[in-house]
Amino acid sequence: LLSERDAVRAELGKAHEAIQVLEDLGIPDTLEHGDLHPDNINVSHDGPIFYDWALVAVTHPFLSIAYLCHFMKNSRSRPVRIERLADSYLYCWTDCAAQSSLDRALAASQSLLPLYWAVTYHTQIMPFLEERDRWLREQGAPFHLRQFLAALQGD
Repeated sequence: LLSERDAVRAELGKAHEAIQVLEDLGIPDTLEHGDLHPDNINVSHDGPIFYDWALVAVTHPFLSIAYLCHFMKNSRSRPVRIERLADSYLYCWTDCAAQSSLDRALAASQSLLPLYWAVTYHTQIMPFLEERDRWLREQGAPFHLRQFLAALQGD
C-alpha cells in the first residue's frame, strides 16, 4: 500500500493538469449529481427525472457525464453508443468553447473521475458507514485510487 500511496502522490501533477484543462474552459461549477447512472434517471412525458441526490456536490459539470459514460461503458445490460451520449452532452456547451476544447475537457474529467470518487468515498461515504460495511470502508477509496493510476496509464 505504501508504494501505491507514493504512486498516487507522484501522479498528482497530472491531476492538476487535468483540473487546469477544466478551469480553462471557463465553465462555472454547478450541481453535480454524484451518482448519475440509468437507474437514477427516469424519463416521463414531462422530461427526465433524476433520483438519488445523496452525493450531490458543487463542481465541474463534466464529472456527471464522465461518470455516466464510465457506467454505461461497463454496463452489459444497456448497450449504448458512448460517443453519441458524450457528443449530445457536449453539444450543450458549444456556445462556451470550441468542440476540440470540450473533447479535451471531457477526457480530463474522465481521468479525474476515479480521484473524485476516492475523495467522495473518503468524505461522504466512509464516515457514515456502519460496522457491517467495514469492507467498503477499507476498500472503497483505495479501489478508486487504483483506478486513477490505471486511467493515467491508459488501462
